[in-house]
Amino acid sequence: MPPACPGVIGDAVAMRLRPHRTWSWVLPGETGTLAGFQCWQQYTYKTSVKVGNDMKRKAVMRRLLLLTTFMLVTLVLILQPHLQQHGLLYKTASVTSSPPPSKSELQGNFSAVAIPTGHALVQHELKRHDPVNPDERHRTLLLSKTVLKPPSNRTNLTQTEVAGPLRTRFQERIVDAKQWSWNRTAMLEMRNAVRKVIDTAKSISILRSQTHIGDVMHYDIDNHNTFNITKDLYDLLPETSPLEGRLFNSCAIVGNSGILLGSGCGQEIDSHDFVIRCNLAPVTEYVKDVGRKSDLVTMNPSVLPTAFGGLKEKHWEEKFVKRLRMLEHSMLWIPAFTTINGEKYVQYTNRIILKNDLNIKTLYPTKHLAHSIRGFWLQAKTRIKRPSTGLYMYTIATRFCQEIHLYGFFPFTVDVNGRPVRYHYYDNGKYNFYDKRRPHSMPVEFQALRRLHDKGALRLLTDKCT
Repeated sequence: MPPACPGVIGDAVAMRLRPHRTWSWVLPGETGTLAGFQCWQQYTYKTSVKVGNDMKRKAVMRRLLLLTTFMLVTLVLILQPHLQQHGLLYKTASVTSSPPPSKSELQGNFSAVAIPTGHALVQHELKRHDPVNPDERHRTLLLSKTVLKPPSNRTNLTQTEVAGPLRTRFQERIVDAKQWSWNRTAMLEMRNAVRKVIDTAKSISILRSQTHIGDVMHYDIDNHNTFNITKDLYDLLPETSPLEGRLFNSCAIVGNSGILLGSGCGQEIDSHDFVIRCNLAPVTEYVKDVGRKSDLVTMNPSVLPTAFGGLKEKHWEEKFVKRLRMLEHSMLWIPAFTTINGEKYVQYTNRIILKNDLNIKTLYPTKHLAHSIRGFWLQAKTRIKRPSTGLYMYTIATRFCQEIHLYGFFPFTVDVNGRPVRYHYYDNGKYNFYDKRRPHSMPVEFQALRRLHDKGALRLLTDKCT
């Protein structure tokens, strides 16, 4: 009969086994060695079984890991041609390794193709249009790198550096507005695609009936921070959406790129039925190039510290009021619920509008609008994570505009003729379009808009109007 070993078999501490003579084991309180030896046998057997099971389990896991890795590598190798065909996998190290254009690319279907960034973007476009001469493609690629990559320690490029193939393809084939014609079908496709996500005309502003004084709301980006609906803000909220049920035959969206300087587009811009301008850009001194008409103007709260001294002094406030008076009978679109950094500037603006009794229709976009527009461009496979104000306005305008014409959308430091282009037409500010830390991917946005231009859904003008 086997002995009753104390404690738990397999637990040497609980058994309190102790050595006694050579090769002999006894239990505490026992006089013989047989019982202790048998308990030790049980202990060593169960311990060896446990160790063996652990080793087998680890061996199985290693085999599964190796098998999974092998299957993933095999799958990638099998799918590599398919991924390259659809623009999801690029080999940018060599000019000759670029993927051939897919059928959807040739048809201009921007929603089915991922858009590359930086000079690789133009590399792909130029090779797609000229698959015959590899030497010319190579020269074009080098030129595209020179133009699209900001030059170090240089303010501008010479005419020679951007001449030849780049000028003809980049200017005539990518953004040739002179050969453009409106495509109603493409416009309706874009409108319906946006409308499936959100009705921008209804959500362009939070309404007075949707909130109350004192309500607590969360910011869009800093959603851990909150703000209260003040009386000033509540009094300026619209009772109904001013654009719901409206439809304009022709709309202009005016960006702020320096490409507008010397364009002579002012008269053409003012001829449109509805004109949208971005970030309260000045117009009086640049009427010949940018026009004067303003039906809807956006104002990021950050404009106050950058263009109006944060309203810290009296003359800055007077300048701000003068600019707002030019918007009477127009709509002022203020993204007040984005981040806590603009809270005090939104309050300043509201107070000034009420104090000076300005006849401005203020709009404060809903958080739902921002989320929906971001989601729309992400699902369109354009790699646009946070749309710029200009792209927001275009997306919104698809709901109430037939023809949409874009001016001042050009995110490059030089034009196709080598002339330097300011970031803004009204100042000498700098912006690194290729810094990944920047919130907006403007060159990628430009490519998405260019593809819509090619389809006839919008007109993207980057040249002179006269």
